[in-house]
Amino acid sequence: MYSQKHSGNVNRNFIYKLKEKLPNKIIIGNGGIRTYKQSQEEQKKLDGIMIGQSAIGNPWILTPHEPTHTEKIKTILTHLDFSVACEIYFRQTITQYEKHNKFIQPKLQDLEKIIQSLQVSNPEVSNLRSPIEFRKYLFNYIKGLPESKKLKQAIIKIHDYHELKDMLQDYFSSLQKEGKE
Repeated sequence: MYSQKHSGNVNRNFIYKLKEKLPNKIIIGNGGIRTYKQSQEEQKKLDGIMIGQSAIGNPWILTPHEPTHTEKIKTILTHLDFSVACEIYFRQTITQYEKHNKFIQPKLQDLEKIIQSLQVSNPEVSNLRSPIEFRKYLFNYIKGLPESKKLKQAIIKIHDYHELKDMLQDYFSSLQKEGKE
């Protein structure tokens, strides 16, 4: 319900009663779904569910698969790489648009070339906004992991793509060494 906003558990009694009274109408629930298992339970009671915020930083909510730390770091780094590549690509495209008055649609191979170029130290990367914007997604990815509060406090100080990527790789390497994988 709207009055619950984004806090606490969602009370769906109202919507369940509505479904009982209107069995021939399609009733879809929204809000508060945190796990795949929970989504499956809700779908038994309603005609469907919507998942939004819980998928931010947790794309696995849409599957029964529980990711390992290795899968999480790979996904996080891919997400970070693509966010940076998109920013670089669109900066270049805006310049081309201003010159030729024509927008060019990005292709996956264009973004992959940019990601490959990120492996080398590049001064253009140090002025990007995307690593800063990425933090809001990153905090959701690392929620519940060991020492995540401490990691968040360190991440918030970082503005550079390479620094952020190195910190994340070090963090997940330390988890593997400690056997917390």
